Amino acid sequence: MSWAVKLCETYDNCLDKVGIADNNHRILLPIGYTTVSAHIECTLFHDGSIQAELIQKADAKTMIPSTIDSSCRSGKDANKVPHPLFDKLYFMAKNLAQYSDEKKLYDSHAIYMQQLQAWIQSAQGKPGTLLLETLYTYLDKGTLLHDLVEQGILIVDENGRLSKKRMIDTDSIDIFNLVTEQSSAVLRFIVEDEDEHFHKLWMEADLIKSFSAYYEPMIEKKGLCYISGENTSLSTKHPNKIRNVADKAKLISSNDTTNFTYLGLLTDSAQCAGIGYEASQKIHNALKWLIERQGKLYGSGELAIVAWGLRKVELINPLDNIFDFDDGNEIKIDIQEDYAFALNKALSGYYTKRFQDPDEDVVIMALDSATTGRLSISYYSELKGSAFLQRIGKWYASCAWQNVIRFEKHMDAKGKEIYQRIRYTGTPSIKSIIHCAYGNSVKKEIEKATTKELLSCIMDGRKLPYALVDHICQRLYKPYTMSSGEYDADLHIGCAVIRKYLNDIASEKEAWIMGLDKQKKDISYLWGRLLAYAQEVEKEALETMGVRDRETNAERYMRRFQLRPLETWEQLYLRLQPYQVRLRKNKNYRFKVLNKEMNELANTLLNEEKYQLDGALDKCFILSYCAQLDELRYKTNKQEESEDK
Repeated sequence: MSWAVKLCETYDNCLDKVGIADNNHRILLPIGYTTVSAHIECTLFHDGSIQAELIQKADAKTMIPSTIDSSCRSGKDANKVPHPLFDKLYFMAKNLAQYSDEKKLYDSHAIYMQQLQAWIQSAQGKPGTLLLETLYTYLDKGTLLHDLVEQGILIVDENGRLSKKRMIDTDSIDIFNLVTEQSSAVLRFIVEDEDEHFHKLWMEADLIKSFSAYYEPMIEKKGLCYISGENTSLSTKHPNKIRNVADKAKLISSNDTTNFTYLGLLTDSAQCAGIGYEASQKIHNALKWLIERQGKLYGSGELAIVAWGLRKVELINPLDNIFDFDDGNEIKIDIQEDYAFALNKALSGYYTKRFQDPDEDVVIMALDSATTGRLSISYYSELKGSAFLQRIGKWYASCAWQNVIRFEKHMDAKGKEIYQRIRYTGTPSIKSIIHCAYGNSVKKEIEKATTKELLSCIMDGRKLPYALVDHICQRLYKPYTMSSGEYDADLHIGCAVIRKYLNDIASEKEAWIMGLDKQKKDISYLWGRLLAYAQEVEKEALETMGVRDRETNAERYMRRFQLRPLETWEQLYLRLQPYQVRLRKNKNYRFKVLNKEMNELANTLLNEEKYQLDGALDKCFILSYCAQLDELRYKTNKQEESEDK
């Protein structure tokens, strides 16, 4: 129950934020409240008239009071369990029978009004009660549907019944842009008081207090709350909508009494644990708010990962980019030492801004769908703020490479969104690592499982899973299966992962550096460098011929080269000779340099024993191939820049 205690503690530390929406409409819900997407907003004037309008989707999120049953309603009896204040049209409209043939909904309004009246009676003399009475009086008149039809909000057919579809084709916004059934449209009310002040009832602080005082004493089940340690009202049903407003999965549930819930050991949920109503509300409302404001969703939104501090909830997500939280001073990063400096600067800057107390508790949690109706905690960790940043820093230091590619969204001159390729030295994102291993069309189950593995690698210091690294290598051995741009991006992302994996299993510290290591005498490493030279020589020849985007022999035979390098190199070298002849005739200066360096490297390699040269190459072959390509291309760009000057 540690996670539940921490969430309750977080809620208590953020009481000043309860019921207050931020600029992105994110709200830490009060106890007894839930969220719905409202479709119609009605302003109720003091004279009893209304003015209604459709609500834009961006402003639709509305917090409303709810009971234990109404927050969990589903199935055929959902029309008998209204929310106490705002709900669907068939709950709030008195004379639905005049406009609809849905007989099962005819009794819903009476149940709603009975509940609203009970709330009003319990709140007599308290602030906000007059607003509830004004709403009750208007709804009891039975003119709501008539008023909404008169104002063009609802659409009726030739018989005066609520239409099932648009009566005419139109490009204008109407109710059917928001709902498929008009009777299911959700309403919210603004009420004018006697002093001509308008009150948004869903944000009214007096009503928040009034509902809490009315509802909690009505909960019949009492007992020991295992979270607070107090004898209090217990909740037998718990809220959903944890990851988003449409989420039906529950984190706590015990309603399956016919299968294997109790495993023959218990007869009811109370014998397992008791959770107080207030504790349950705090747990779920805090978790919803944290996920919405700083959580990350993966696997089509099914996997939610969130991190927060108990005293100050704002905290970088373990899967975020730490450099996004720097002070904005750009640091040019060309070599590994520059990157280490930039990383330390970003971490120390964030630490100074965020953690006044290095011993502040930090929580990291991952939630995943066990089934469509159940959530599970698939990862949970508690640690101090200083340790949290140290582990993130270790990940960024160890899983990094030069010239990694990311895509940034920009607006062109015509206002159209475009994505620009940005090269940087650093750590690739979790999503880009997964796509590098499994392709862009990765299945959500694989994406979720890999994300959880990588989260554990970051926060627990686990070694990277071999299966992930092997998938990356197998894709990088086959550049002909991807476009040149996609392969270039995946190659640099993959090198960051492979480098970390090799350093994790190496006996010496930092055995594999970021970039080219010309002192490295590993056979696989030297073969990778040699293949890069073969790639660049052929590419240079093709460019002088005006041929672009043609697959080179080095790319075509890379997989075979990895398995039998010596045998494959002999064939590759023969295929390079026509290109070498052409470049010599053209007196190509770059070819002269490339060919000289390639031959020197080949002579160094071929002096080794033959049995050592023709074994399958290790994964470091990819590191040297990428690093040597970058060295050759970077050197060329520098020379061209100096010649232009």
